[in-house]
Amino acid sequence: MCKRVRQIAVMMATILMLSACALPHYVHSDYAQYLANNRGQTAFPRIAVKAYYYLDEKTQNHQKEIRSIMTGYANQWIVEFGPILDSTMQFGDIHQAFISLEKSDATSQPNDLLLSFKLVDYRFEGFEATVNLRITATYKGAILFEKPYEATGRSQGGKMFWGGAFGMKNAIQQSTKLALDSILSRFMSDLRDQKLAVLETSFVLNPKLI
Repeated sequence: MCKRVRQIAVMMATILMLSACALPHYVHSDYAQYLANNRGQTAFPRIAVKAYYYLDEKTQNHQKEIRSIMTGYANQWIVEFGPILDSTMQFGDIHQAFISLEKSDATSQPNDLLLSFKLVDYRFEGFEATVNLRITATYKGAILFEKPYEATGRSQGGKMFWGGAFGMKNAIQQSTKLALDSILSRFMSDLRDQKLAVLETSFVLNPKLI
């Protein structure tokens, strides 16, 4: 009888342990703080205009579940790309590239620069994040250009191997940030190189990021 009770207790403890491990870990939950801790990593060209950004509904509501055998398959990490991009635009280095940068609920801004983001694909495979975004730039309601961008963040295999479940979240955050910074750097270069005459202003390197 006692042996049977012990077996049941072990089974219950195992179930509880697995259930706890299977609780979802939301990558965005402390992403703003992660950006604050890594501020100044990317120097974006600066443009002397007021800007807004817009996320379409699919991008805003995106959710991706990630699992890894290396860090325990029972664990699951939830990537919500909309909130991650919001934090990037509000707290990341890109925020300093404009006079001001605010989120817009409208698909156009009659007097200012609007950056519209549409997520085409997000995946985390082989220890690295790949982001595919289509970005449309409009100024005073007119489309300047629309272009797809894709980037893969640096592999975080070492962090995942040594950090296990504890290192997985940071690995996703870091690789995603590096991919986004690469995309935004190329976008800002395109905006600087192609549309200065339309914007009637000039880009300067942000001295705070040197």
